[in-house]
Amino acid sequence: MIAVPDACFDLLFTCNDTSPNAEICATVLQPKKVLSNPSSFYFGVRFYPGEYLINKDIHIKEIIGNTISLKDILETRDIMKKL
Repeated sequence: MIAVPDACFDLLFTCNDTSPNAEICATVLQPKKVLSNPSSFYFGVRFYPGEYLINKDIHIKEIIGNTISLKDILETRDIMKKL
């Protein structure tokens, strides 16, 4: 899977038995290969430019090209168990 510069944020869920995860993936400045595991199931939600998903205390410049674990920014730490 390749991420392309599009000014969007993605909420990407990785589902498997051993390490389920959810991450906010910020836009990239250049195409970037996203690692994937063939034994995992992936699905995502796209947020178009102007739709703000993360905490307002985090400046967008700090996360461009990076990912943030959803459990790091939500108060509910057991989010993956609920999903």
